[in-house]
Amino acid sequence: MRYVSKAKAEPAALTARRKLSVAQGGTYEALEKQPVIKALMRDQGYLCGFCMRRVELFERDANGKARLSKTASNNWPWKIAHWQPQATNGPRSLDWQNMVGACRGGDDPDGGHGPPRTCDTLQGSAPLRVNPHDRSTIAQVKVRSARPGASPKPGEVVIAGYELYSDEPVIHDDLRLRLGLNEGYLPDNRKSAIEGFRALLRDRCPRHATLSAAAKDALVRALYDEWKWEDQAKTRLRPFCGAVEILYGL
Repeated sequence: MRYVSKAKAEPAALTARRKLSVAQGGTYEALEKQPVIKALMRDQGYLCGFCMRRVELFERDANGKARLSKTASNNWPWKIAHWQPQATNGPRSLDWQNMVGACRGGDDPDGGHGPPRTCDTLQGSAPLRVNPHDRSTIAQVKVRSARPGASPKPGEVVIAGYELYSDEPVIHDDLRLRLGLNEGYLPDNRKSAIEGFRALLRDRCPRHATLSAAAKDALVRALYDEWKWEDQAKTRLRPFCGAVEILYGL
């Protein structure tokens, strides 16, 4: 996970819908979802707000099969998740500050279901304390590598890669149980992102370990601000870049 600012204006379609009464159609069900999803994609750099995997657009071909598209609007792999679930906090279903762009979390674009379930798909109506829009909760998310050959505690499994955890018990359970952020390939993908950034750091400054703390921090921040973007327009963040932010305290 990473902090996502909500500083930009909310979509006009959402503002207009919220001004209506229920009888007039002022409900989440009646909301035009595409402008909202586009705004969430913009703000989150086309990454899921929970697991940080890349989420792209898909369209249907002549045979009804989903395929990658940069322009499709008829089949959205994104979900509008609610930090405070609609089932328990209905009045916030049209609250821009309560919305998170999330991946399908185990549901493929063709409607299939495959384990493991993650993110909003796993969360369901469970409340969360960790919030991508709240720096204070994101600051309590940590990342650590599993040590090969380590003896796990009873009931624990050693994860190959980098797992997310927290010293705050409720947030720790949010990450593990309610969002499933250490499931499947997610730890391995975080590892790939971290190792990729470390390789860049070694390449650009082989003697970075000898720098003062302040100089090293400045170097890491400058390189990260360059590395985190996958495109020159700086619209698409690198998948799992949040793991690097957490590891280096950026």
